[in-house]
Amino acid sequence: MGVFGLGLLALSIFLIIRQLQHHGQLEADAIVFLAVLLPIAWFCLSVGSRLTFSKPNRSGSILSPLGWLILVVLFAALALGFTVLLVRGGELQFFTGIAVSAGFAIWCWRARSRILKLDPLPKAPSNTSLERSRDR
Repeated sequence: MGVFGLGLLALSIFLIIRQLQHHGQLEADAIVFLAVLLPIAWFCLSVGSRLTFSKPNRSGSILSPLGWLILVVLFAALALGFTVLLVRGGELQFFTGIAVSAGFAIWCWRARSRILKLDPLPKAPSNTSLERSRDR
């Protein structure tokens, strides 16, 4: 995942350089493309680094609550898009896309809710071995 994020980042840099070389400025369509591409690259780099170095965040999750919420919104939007395609085209094959996207949205929402229920900064035990040796 991290390698994919690095690839997207390299593609973004390449796109910016080529736009500046050929046009002298970034065109509107390139800015829109970068606005979509760079958050995906950031997401892949973030998840890839956590997986590579086995370092979950302080909540013990691979994503922050905001990251899970972004995934909820993306999967819900995908389910809504499949619903629009189903209504417009009437093809029943879109039911699978709706069900899977909605299922992932619910799963991400539950993961986010679990993280929010946890205490993000656990308190140290009150009676540590250091305190016991000091009390003697």
